[in-house]
Amino acid sequence: MQERFGIELDGAVTMDLTEDFRPINQTIPALLSQLDGSDSFAVLVWKLPEGVKSVADLSADYFPESFIQCAGAADKLTVEVRLQFDGTGRLFTVGRRSRSEGKTSKVQVQWSNFDVQVEQSEAFSYQEASDIFLAYIETGAIPPVYELRGH
Repeated sequence: MQERFGIELDGAVTMDLTEDFRPINQTIPALLSQLDGSDSFAVLVWKLPEGVKSVADLSADYFPESFIQCAGAADKLTVEVRLQFDGTGRLFTVGRRSRSEGKTSKVQVQWSNFDVQVEQSEAFSYQEASDIFLAYIETGAIPPVYELRGH
């Protein structure tokens, strides 16, 4: 069976991520480019459990073991990934590999009624965030050009 994915928008709308409307490699950038930080501010994608055909088949309290998510506005997004290690889920912030020694600058990413300060290397445009999402969908991993900071 082909891998299937679910997608959640703004913590409220959950649906199947399909290629019925357009290819996923066009859907993800289109969705992330529309994030404005207030009315539209977050996207979460996860692989459906084996044997599950649709998010409609999941229980209301289902929570994915692993996922990728972003929040913010199209010009400044923070990207996080939840990965499993020995049966335990751990949340990480994705960032570019830093080559600078010493002090790093922080930036504020805002969404809905929240904001978070992340390293400059952890703030992405929707284009770069889309590339990270698509790699995760394809491989289940974050590309090695990025590093993960645990929470």
